[in-house]
Amino acid sequence: TLDFPVEDAVGKPAPEARPAEIDFADINLNFDTVAAPAEPAPENRGENWHEVATKLDLARAYQEMGDATGAREILEEVLREGDTGQREAAQFILDQLG
Repeated sequence: TLDFPVEDAVGKPAPEARPAEIDFADINLNFDTVAAPAEPAPENRGENWHEVATKLDLARAYQEMGDATGAREILEEVLREGDTGQREAAQFILDQLG
């Protein structure tokens, strides 16, 4: 069983309710300006984007399995065929492989 000291709670006044102090100065509700997307929408990417993305995923899987040679071969293809983001990701993995 749980025993709570009821005597301590009896007779004490409830704490005074105070409004929360929230600073809304940093919030901008101007929705007139729209930021550009970080990366192009899939329909705007090259036709081989998905194929290269699959190769990049496969290279990551090879890296996780410890097959550095297989990962390097596929990453070299990504460096030749991929877009800027894919090439950067491939180079990052190659740098990790050493």
